[in-house]
Amino acid sequence: MNEVNLTEEVKKGLKLFSYYCMSMGADEVRKGYSIEECGLNNWDDNWEKGRGNTIESYPEINELISNLLTEYEDNILNLMEDCGDNYGEAIIEIDCKERYIVINVTERVHSTRDTGDELTSDEVTEKLEKGDALEEYQKIIKKMQKNNINEGYIEFNGGGDSGEIYEYIELGGKVESIKIKDKMLNFLYDWLESHYGGWEINEGSQGKFVLYQDGTMQLDFQENIEEYEDRGKALYSKF
Repeated sequence: MNEVNLTEEVKKGLKLFSYYCMSMGADEVRKGYSIEECGLNNWDDNWEKGRGNTIESYPEINELISNLLTEYEDNILNLMEDCGDNYGEAIIEIDCKERYIVINVTERVHSTRDTGDELTSDEVTEKLEKGDALEEYQKIIKKMQKNNINEGYIEFNGGGDSGEIYEYIELGGKVESIKIKDKMLNFLYDWLESHYGGWEINEGSQGKFVLYQDGTMQLDFQENIEEYEDRGKALYSKF
């Protein structure tokens, strides 16, 4: 954006604050505001000067910054794609040596990344080995073939450090869903973990296991991604 021409009174206040910060050993300082429901919320009255250190603010600079934010609030919010639903941050940075102030805006956006895996009937049989899980798998395949069902699916969902594979295989409504036994579930959990370790952590993931009539199994995996995108400068001015 083009440089904003601040009033002499505001420039004077910023210069005094710069002297104050440099006397505290800081050439640059910053302060953050969250953007939620199209409003600005202050994180902390103090200013960061790097390496976890802060500088105590004072009433005059607090009032000056508050007035600036009120004056340029529309600039800040208009940079957001959706200030009502999305979380954002407005970061005020003051360079005490070069004498400029800038307000940068970022916005948190969510997206998904699709990946997957597939096992042939022989590979599934080998992994299940002999026992209850293999018998269960074979019974499901026979039921699908008998009822001319092309595919069935088992959904999973995870996030916030917990996750679950749902215990039923859905067969398209043609026949009643089938509850999956523990050994078959353990096989699915192992497969999911080997495909994406930590699938249930933080933003998490969701997806489904698809079982086809020929015995092939497919893992459809959606990783949830949370990123901050730079939305640009709401204010830039030399003082």
